[in-house]
Amino acid sequence: MKPAKASAPGVFLFRRPGIASFAALASGVWLSQRVEPSSAPALWAVAAMCAACAITTALPARRWGWAALVVGGVALGYLAGAARTHSYPSDSVALAMGEGRTLVRVEGILLEDARVEPQQRGEFARFVRDAPATRVPLRVTALEREGVFVRASGTLWMRIDGVTHALRAGSVVRVTGHALPVEPPQNPGERDFRPLARQRNLAGRLLVPTPGLIGPASETEGEHRAWRAFLRARADLRRAASSWTDRLDVDARSRAMLGAALLGEREGAYRDVQDRFARVGLAHLLAISGLHLGLFAWFTLGLVRALRVARRVEPLLVAAGVIVYLLIVPANAPIVRAAIMTLAFLAAESTGRRYDRLNLLAWTACALVLARPLDLLSPGFQLSFLAVAALIVLAGPLRDAMLRRVGLFTEDPDERGVRHLVASACAAALAAGVTAWAVTTPVVMFHVGVLSPLGAPLSALAVPVFAAILGVGYLAMFLGAIAPSVAVALAPALGAMADLFLRATRWCESVPLSSMTTPPVPAWWAALATVCAWRVVRGGTRDAGATVAAILLCAFVGVSAMRSPAPEPGVALRIDTLSVGDGSCHLVRDATGGTMLWDCGSTWVGVGERDIPEALRALGVWRLDTLVISHPNLDHYSGALDTARRVRPREAIVGESLVHEARRDPFGPVAHLLARLREIGVPVRTVASGDEIRIGALRAETLWPPSGFAAQRPNDDSIVLRVRVPINDGASGGERVAMLFGDLEPAGMRGLLEREPGLRADVIEAPHHGSFRPGAVEFVRGLVPGVVVQSTGPSRLHDERWDDAKRGREWWITARDGAITTRLFDDGAIFSGSSRPRR
Repeated sequence: MKPAKASAPGVFLFRRPGIASFAALASGVWLSQRVEPSSAPALWAVAAMCAACAITTALPARRWGWAALVVGGVALGYLAGAARTHSYPSDSVALAMGEGRTLVRVEGILLEDARVEPQQRGEFARFVRDAPATRVPLRVTALEREGVFVRASGTLWMRIDGVTHALRAGSVVRVTGHALPVEPPQNPGERDFRPLARQRNLAGRLLVPTPGLIGPASETEGEHRAWRAFLRARADLRRAASSWTDRLDVDARSRAMLGAALLGEREGAYRDVQDRFARVGLAHLLAISGLHLGLFAWFTLGLVRALRVARRVEPLLVAAGVIVYLLIVPANAPIVRAAIMTLAFLAAESTGRRYDRLNLLAWTACALVLARPLDLLSPGFQLSFLAVAALIVLAGPLRDAMLRRVGLFTEDPDERGVRHLVASACAAALAAGVTAWAVTTPVVMFHVGVLSPLGAPLSALAVPVFAAILGVGYLAMFLGAIAPSVAVALAPALGAMADLFLRATRWCESVPLSSMTTPPVPAWWAALATVCAWRVVRGGTRDAGATVAAILLCAFVGVSAMRSPAPEPGVALRIDTLSVGDGSCHLVRDATGGTMLWDCGSTWVGVGERDIPEALRALGVWRLDTLVISHPNLDHYSGALDTARRVRPREAIVGESLVHEARRDPFGPVAHLLARLREIGVPVRTVASGDEIRIGALRAETLWPPSGFAAQRPNDDSIVLRVRVPINDGASGGERVAMLFGDLEPAGMRGLLEREPGLRADVIEAPHHGSFRPGAVEFVRGLVPGVVVQSTGPSRLHDERWDDAKRGREWWITARDGAITTRLFDDGAIFSGSSRPRR
């Protein structure tokens, strides 16, 4: 049945009430995240909603219906957002957990089979010898209080040290471990997951040091029996559907691509494949979303029609296939959204009545917002619905315009030959790619900071090929569930197709301008650019106003890209110390926008994949002048390569000790660091005592180590940097001094003081993350700093041996205070603060 172009008149006398309802609900949810709920706002919201209902009933005129819809929608959105995101349920296990580690004993049901995963990610994960861990989500049913188990709710993500495969979905277990709550954001740009956790009743993590602390739990007869049976059946279905993947004779990247696109797995070489696809604008092919579910529904429809069933039964059978597929793949937010959208359209089709697709899409968005309000603020939600809406409204007219331009457009089916059908299919693919790329690019730039100019044509070319791979994969999954031996026969062909596709993406990645990093853009710019892109696609070259507006917006981005990010007016030097646990990462900027990243690492070597790049982007930095690695310890450079791919530095500066270490161990992590930096086009420069490093208009002096110095301990080879900031008060002509020490230890401290007697500084980095060493306290006190920034994890948080050195000065610790910002003003003033209040 062909959908109607406009919805039939409903209760409200305007064309698409779903769109107005969604806008009102979205406004209410947005308001709930900025206005703390209290009794008065909640009562006013309820009163407004009741008044809206009364107005709708009593005054059915068009204007009153519109006002009632808007007011009621805003009130309902506010209530949903406030109720779901500002507090946990009264019986949640999260309410029994403290701010730090809490020893708990709980009973619950395992939601999935246990998965053994590496504890590290990132470029240097293979150089870290951490034992793998077992992870599994636990739905809590009871919590021990004073020796008695009481009912509780909530989900805990268990991490068990070691390897165990005995934990199966649906099992009822009793676990003892340390519970960790969902932490507040530590760095700029880091999303606050606490409201999201409250929405999902996710209490946090449960650390279990040994599998011996997990045992079976007694359960009342019949309790949760149906739920447990469902979990076991779903796990068995997933194992059967993915059994054929073990026979794939392909490399790790091809296996990761197939696992992600077909089964939603994110293991092995997934991060590498994801980065490659993102750089060429094809990242949407990996994450299971509306595209994959639409293709699955299309393949299922073809199979159903081959069976020659009744036409009105077809949508029901396709919907059943979609539901089965939803049970096989992980129920992540994107796939759930896509499934609900698909099922909504199939339900509308099954009725055989006319319907407005855009209005139905809006009502589906309303239902999702009411169920999970915070999904509204996620980029996945925005991109999914925006792209689908654009395809509904814009793709068809754009396809027809392309066919008219080449003289192949016709409305008479009898006149459509093979030539017309092929041209129509090509035009439809290109129109869909251009439409989705044009309207979603501003949102991608706002959230991610990436522009893929070749994304539209590459998508048009890649989607048909990728669809063929998915078709073979879906067939293998179906056969794997009923006849695994037959599914294995398809594995070689599928592996060859995946390998060929990856080779094509590798070639596309080498094409110039395939991907560009963009400066941070404001939300208003993204919204305005999306509107302009919509109008340009809809009106083509005839819409001169929208075209001019789009050109002006592009010019705005270009001008912003040419400017270097600079601190606030009056700030001569700004140092942002990111919270990276046991590691170090300092962003140093001057008044002209010069940028230097001092160290970039942590004992968690995946810190450069997301944490550091997103923090830099939130601070307004999307490119770097200089990356300095102080010395060859992994916790000072483990995130450097992952960060350098996102925020390309113009040069990297290292000490002689790094070069010597790379020569000593040519297959070690330091040699890997230097080789990969050169591969991605970052020149490496070596410095020693007496050399200078430019930070915009400022000059930083390298004070240590001297050229040719060979330390007995690697930490004593740490580069020591001094940055002088002149005071422009018109009279004194003085200066402020900031110093960075890396992991300098007592031998290096003594050598530094011999070369620089009377050394003083106003702002310093605590040497070696604040580790206590003989002579370190005297060294710090002798510098007479006013501000000390200690980058460390919790292990050095409460060391009383530093108490004397802390007196009389500001002493910031990232493990306690989060990211630290220190500003040195050109009049000599110094201000420092943290990203969150002290606990």
